[in-house]
Amino acid sequence: MKQQTILGVVLFSVIVVAVIFWVYRGPSDALPQTGQWWAIEGATLYTMKDEKPLKNGVLLFRGDTIMKVGAKVKLPKDTKVIQAYGRFLTPGLVIPNTRLGLVEISLERSTRNDSMPSRKAVRAAFRVVDGFNHNSSLIPIARIEGVTSVVSRPYGGLISGQSALFDLWGHPQQMTVRAPLAVHASIPTGRSAFAWLKLRQAMEAARFFQTYQSQYTRRKVRKLPFSRLDLLALLRVVTKEVPLVLDVNRAADILTAIRFASTQDIKLILSGVREGWQVAEQLARAKIPVLLGPPFNLPSSFATLGSRYDNAALLHKAGVLIAFASQGGSHNIRSIRHEAGIAVAWGLPHGAALQALTRNFYQMVGLGKTYGTLRRGSKANLVLWSGDPVELSTRAIQVWIRGQSIPMVSRQTQLRDRYRDLKNLFRQP
Repeated sequence: MKQQTILGVVLFSVIVVAVIFWVYRGPSDALPQTGQWWAIEGATLYTMKDEKPLKNGVLLFRGDTIMKVGAKVKLPKDTKVIQAYGRFLTPGLVIPNTRLGLVEISLERSTRNDSMPSRKAVRAAFRVVDGFNHNSSLIPIARIEGVTSVVSRPYGGLISGQSALFDLWGHPQQMTVRAPLAVHASIPTGRSAFAWLKLRQAMEAARFFQTYQSQYTRRKVRKLPFSRLDLLALLRVVTKEVPLVLDVNRAADILTAIRFASTQDIKLILSGVREGWQVAEQLARAKIPVLLGPPFNLPSSFATLGSRYDNAALLHKAGVLIAFASQGGSHNIRSIRHEAGIAVAWGLPHGAALQALTRNFYQMVGLGKTYGTLRRGSKANLVLWSGDPVELSTRAIQVWIRGQSIPMVSRQTQLRDRYRDLKNLFRQP
């Protein structure tokens, strides 16, 4: 009788735990229950779970979420099927370090929202999400080339402000994936020792503010050299709520950044890192991820004397998590996959290059469970390619953002179609 009682208690406990798990399971299992079923059949699927593709695979999605991926998938009734034999399917490209939605015409000040008109070194409170233009004509140009998400970031000063992550479709609230995403800073080519001093002062002030926030509000503690809004933004860094993205290129400064992250106990992502190959082992041991700008083999300053084309390959070989990023522009950011192709030509494995275009950045910022892979529960940000995505001649055939089929039209394609026939030049309006 006693054994039966114990068995009953154990069985009841298992049922309770199962019910709790079912109710409170993660967001990746909260799959849509309504909407049209879509299936893409026959394509070579780069799922990004590993570097090997799945040939002649099937991807099933509903609403904004991927439901099933595999070699054989049983399709529900009324599923609309897209035949994609001979094509390549990947997650959408994500590009960090852009000014997309912030700068329309680089030389026209009235179209720039990427910085604040100030000489302050610390501008942590500045938020690009407040100035993002979801109607920018540059967004469709990037979108039809397979770019489904971007990080728009601030510039200027030592600590420039707070970036945001956007999906490139929908109204402004729908487009915003996370804001703030990170606080951005940069180490200048000259006076780097002074820049590190100011960064340490900023972190110390944020921790002081964290401890004495109520007294600071009532003006019962010493005055700090930064505004309250700046301190609130820096507080997110010292509490590890958001990472600090630091622009740095020189190997010596990269080593200083590794020590800085360790002593300050913060989440750090390095950007640029042109001489990163020289200290790849130290970066790998510190588990600091890297956003790589366009590849160069010639220096543009004394901080980039060690630039070389195989920087990405050497960092990856050492075990550093890398992602490809733009050089901070809003035009021609679509060329990032060609830059990935250069890295492949110089030794980076093909699969690793695709992961650096799609998956790796989301892992850096804690969104890897829902973005950047082709698996059950991930967002249906998809690109169907005519061929290998890192080949120059490949084009995006169709793009889906959150399951929505995107019109493959931009201002450039409209101008092309308008003037393709020379007769249109002389046609009366």
